[in-house]
Amino acid sequence: MKIGAFTPTCSEQHVPEFLAKYDELKKHGIDKVICVSGNDGFVMNAFAKVSGSNGKVLMVSASDSGFFEALDLTIGEPKLGSLLRPKRFALLVDDLVVKYVGVENGPGIEASGPASILSRL
Repeated sequence: MKIGAFTPTCSEQHVPEFLAKYDELKKHGIDKVICVSGNDGFVMNAFAKVSGSNGKVLMVSASDSGFFEALDLTIGEPKLGSLLRPKRFALLVDDLVVKYVGVENGPGIEASGPASILSRL
């Protein structure tokens, strides 16, 4: 399973669905939608432009920060000279308390897509 900016699922499903559901998420009290990736900041800036996120979905780099490891959301072992890759996931956080963690164990966005987040609001 490939995770990251410009990968098919992220580019064609995950981000577009969050953009499509953005207004509905806001109506249910979601303040921010943030896409966190292991890609560097330059890649995430380009991904924001290409995806048309227009500030609705904030594109954030967490490359080499340990963020994904701290949450136990990494895939496999790093290859020589590379970092651990994150799993595809969604976190619903309310006042710094994690209310939901939806982790994909295969292709798709059933656990990590906006429908899963909306069903928990």
